[in-house]
Amino acid sequence: MKGKHSCELLDEDRFAAPDDLKDEKGYDYYEMDRQYGKTTHNACANQPCRNRCCEDNPCSNGGTCTELCNHAKQKFNCTCAKGFFGKLCEKKSPTSRKQLQLQAKRPKNSTVYTLYDPASKSFYQTFCDLTSETGFVSTLIESFSLADNNNFKNQPFLKDHPVSQNSFKWNKFRLSLPIMNSTLSHSTYVRATCDFNTDGLVTTDYLRAKTTDLNILQLNSRPCVKMEYINIRGYH
Repeated sequence: MKGKHSCELLDEDRFAAPDDLKDEKGYDYYEMDRQYGKTTHNACANQPCRNRCCEDNPCSNGGTCTELCNHAKQKFNCTCAKGFFGKLCEKKSPTSRKQLQLQAKRPKNSTVYTLYDPASKSFYQTFCDLTSETGFVSTLIESFSLADNNNFKNQPFLKDHPVSQNSFKWNKFRLSLPIMNSTLSHSTYVRATCDFNTDGLVTTDYLRAKTTDLNILQLNSRPCVKMEYINIRGYH
């Protein structure tokens, strides 16, 4: 009856976007199908069919459209320009750790996050401390237990020695040299402490220095650097 029924044409079908379509009481789903026939003329290797789906170029942000005819449910494909992704190249790739965190709805908890490094174009895991010091956000670059000390004591920071950066572990962890370089280039302070994963930030056995004064990637055997704060077993 008029006013009680309607028909909605969807942008995707159940094959192209199976996770987006959910059963809902009172609604029926119908498919529109298209059949293709092979031809012996007007066809070439790089354009085996002509379905006119690329005439208006549905690909956004400089993407290139290619018509497809192997399956009636997949009529075209978008090859996205650098920096964009998605079926129609409508989504912008994250270009920095800050941008990725904003996409994650402004996280407020100190926990392990998966971050994106634009320099190496790779994802990695590390602990981000967002709460222990007001006005500061810290990214962990190395952590190890006393039992695993031998795996790190002969590996200076200037040497590329990634450990568990794709599967975070407090007792045995270190970022790769390229990611440490990228992280430090956006950092203003560097700090070191003990037992953070169990005790939180305790200023006994703790140091903090500006990255302009202390470059951990260029430490000499006996460096003399300026510290903003240092406390060793209660002495500071």
